[in-house]
Amino acid sequence: MSRPTPSKPRAAPLVPDSETGEWLPEHPGDGDLAPEDAWGRVLAILGGTARKGAWEPPAYLRVTAVMGGVELDFREADLLEGETVIEVFALMGGVSIVVPPHVDVQAGGTGLLGGFSGLSHRAREADAPLLRIEGVAVLAGVDVKVKKLPLKKRLLPS
Repeated sequence: MSRPTPSKPRAAPLVPDSETGEWLPEHPGDGDLAPEDAWGRVLAILGGTARKGAWEPPAYLRVTAVMGGVELDFREADLLEGETVIEVFALMGGVSIVVPPHVDVQAGGTGLLGGFSGLSHRAREADAPLLRIEGVAVLAGVDVKVKKLPLKKRLLPS
């Protein structure tokens, strides 16, 4: 089975911010996507939210869970070529991230009275998209897992 090819180019390369050191999308030139298209936010406060199925994650996604939960499932997502950065902040909540086997993953963060699973996964393909996950979990948990799509969904025609 061949690996799905991302259908869209990277919105803007990521560069370190001179003041904060955060990795942010570079300002685009003419014909590129606007900066707001390269950014996204997922927020759960005293509740839950999920992104799964067919969706288009931005180049830079900030995830915040405060006494709530966030579920991100990238198995059917249309990931950008190159790198996608997920910045996580969890306070007394949880973030669950599921990625497919054909994506490179570099995850690492800090758990303060909580846990942050630091998963690294290398895909077989040399040109696989990279999902970089970083952040902090305070009295919370961030869990990153690699899973295939269920057989039923893999067998359905596109």
